[in-house]
Amino acid sequence: MEKVEILSGKKRNKLIGYILTIALFTLLFSSFTNDSNATHLTGELATKNDIIKSTIITLFVGLPMLGFFFGLFVNLFPYKKAKFSEKYLRSSLYTILVLESLFFIGTFIGSVREFFQ
Repeated sequence: MEKVEILSGKKRNKLIGYILTIALFTLLFSSFTNDSNATHLTGELATKNDIIKSTIITLFVGLPMLGFFFGLFVNLFPYKKAKFSEKYLRSSLYTILVLESLFFIGTFIGSVREFFQ
């Protein structure tokens, strides 16, 4: 049986580049957010620094952790008769890309909506 390369180094680096680019644009758009309506779960008003700090933690800790967790389930789909361990990084990176893209879309829509109000 021929060895199939699931995720080459070049593709992996490209995916990581896309993920980081989306994360930076999300961070940029979240810095435009009006903090007058933002509150903590306790009901206290959140400052601009609180919003930026939460965005950074979400983008670089929370979403990657969720991506690697959901990557386990995405990995169950058959792909080129590869082993589970060979597909895990690929499926996790694509899952992180989708999660960060959704987060970016939400942040972008929120920023644009605030801009036009």
